[in-house]
Amino acid sequence: MKNVTGALGWIFATLFISDGAVAAPSNFEFQDNRIIIQVMINGQGPFHMMFDTGATNILSNELAKALRLRQYDRFSVSGGGENALSASYCDVQSLEITDHVLEGSRFICMDIADMQKAIGFPRLDGLIGYEVFSQFLTEINFDKMEITLRSFSARPQPVKGESVIALSFQGTMPVVEAVLDGVAGNFWLDTGDRASATLSLPFIQKNLLRQKYNPKLSMMTGYGLGGPMKTSMVFADELTLGDLDFSKILIRLPDMKSKGLNDPASAGTLGMGILRQFNLVFDYARKEMVLSRNSVFQQDRSFDRSGMWIVPAQGGFLVMDVLEQGPAWSAGIRTGDRILRVNGVEVSKINIFQLRVRLKDPEQRQVVFSIQQGGQTKRVTVYLRDLL
Repeated sequence: MKNVTGALGWIFATLFISDGAVAAPSNFEFQDNRIIIQVMINGQGPFHMMFDTGATNILSNELAKALRLRQYDRFSVSGGGENALSASYCDVQSLEITDHVLEGSRFICMDIADMQKAIGFPRLDGLIGYEVFSQFLTEINFDKMEITLRSFSARPQPVKGESVIALSFQGTMPVVEAVLDGVAGNFWLDTGDRASATLSLPFIQKNLLRQKYNPKLSMMTGYGLGGPMKTSMVFADELTLGDLDFSKILIRLPDMKSKGLNDPASAGTLGMGILRQFNLVFDYARKEMVLSRNSVFQQDRSFDRSGMWIVPAQGGFLVMDVLEQGPAWSAGIRTGDRILRVNGVEVSKINIFQLRVRLKDPEQRQVVFSIQQGGQTKRVTVYLRDLL
């Protein structure tokens, strides 16, 4: 989720479609509950971009400099973290996504290096958002791990069992009406949110949700534009979205002051923890989202069982946050430690996203970490347990 303060990204593009009405599908990677696609910019690349309904088009400052793009009109951007970030505009001659080419696109340029490192993306050059979703009928197929962009006139015929959800818009943000444990709200649809639902501060306060859910756990659960996401975690009983009902929804209640999560018009975001269960069609022209269940993912009800947030860093995995009295804490791990090995395997050979999945797996009972703490190296055993 990204809010732009003082200015909104927009597009002044001429559209060219290579093969008529439909582009060939393009494969994507699914990293940390987020969609990563490859694009070409000004004939160069490929560049790795998050495909994010909660964003406008964004380029990293690093890539903008590498492409020698002029940056202009400074302003501030707020997202999930507490801090506002400095940003500017830059213009690209061409953006090639799947087999479509958009000429003359404006991007927001900003520093996203901290977010990339804290989440652990091997590479993140920017985000693709509203400017593409608003020009194409966008299909996200998790069964095939493919994205297809079509003209709005080429919407596929309905299939049995699909659900059609009405959309409205708040600026560039797609909005759906949903009911969480009997409380109705307008939620932003955010494919850039790794969680199932992240509630806004005004929605929490207005409906006394901290008193209702009485959360017991608060720790770092992600990283957004502007800094770490420290949240309380609880299970809600039920969420209703159109004709769909979801049970036991893992939700985040922010514990930090975030301008991006402080909009009184928003109940919060619905993210990939819920959306990943479906093949998705975003039809901004008709103001609809179409969902049909896929065979790949279930609803994400899992949560870390180690009580720590770790990220790739030079010389090992860096421990960014540790839950006090949690399993990692009880084993002696502290914020700032570096993990050198996991069950005897050097971290250079370990995928951080796969490790996070293992640390959520109820079949995993214990993990042996070799850590560097201060000037000492030692081995500790973390006995995993359910924290919620």
